[in-house]
Amino acid sequence: MKTGIIPGFVYDCEIIGKDGRVIESFRQENIIPLQGIGFIASLLLGSGAVPTDSWYVGLLNSGFSVNENSTLQGAAAAENTDYTATSNHRKDWDYVYDNEYEITNIASRAEFEFEDETTIYGAFLTNIINRAAHSGGVLLSVASFPSPKTIEAGATLRVKCGITLSTT
Repeated sequence: MKTGIIPGFVYDCEIIGKDGRVIESFRQENIIPLQGIGFIASLLLGSGAVPTDSWYVGLLNSGFSVNENSTLQGAAAAENTDYTATSNHRKDWDYVYDNEYEITNIASRAEFEFEDETTIYGAFLTNIINRAAHSGGVLLSVASFPSPKTIEAGATLRVKCGITLSTT
């Protein structure tokens, strides 16, 4: 039995070295956990979910098991907050809809810069801006990377995240 909404979000990531060259590129599909499915269903049914146009990308440390029962509370507890930022905020998912079938942040990918070497295990989408926060939030999408990704000091992780809506 398949769980989640198919098709789901896809994370296309690049690790950019200090010199600006791409060190590694990889793609990871996600699951939309039950918390995200419940949010979408509630929107469609008009039964409580409040529409939002603000979504944010977060990163995962080890110790988080991605499955259909994953919640934002669990993701926030395992969130990697080692990237540099001018505030305590997750990165904006600055998405656009192409008026056909794709919603993505291809024009403005989320970029995470690291002062120290760190290892990243996955990424997620939520409607809560503050890092490590979860109260009242939704885990819309969560993905474990195909293998842990070590980001060297001074490097950047660039994340494109999108969903393709299909009639087939």
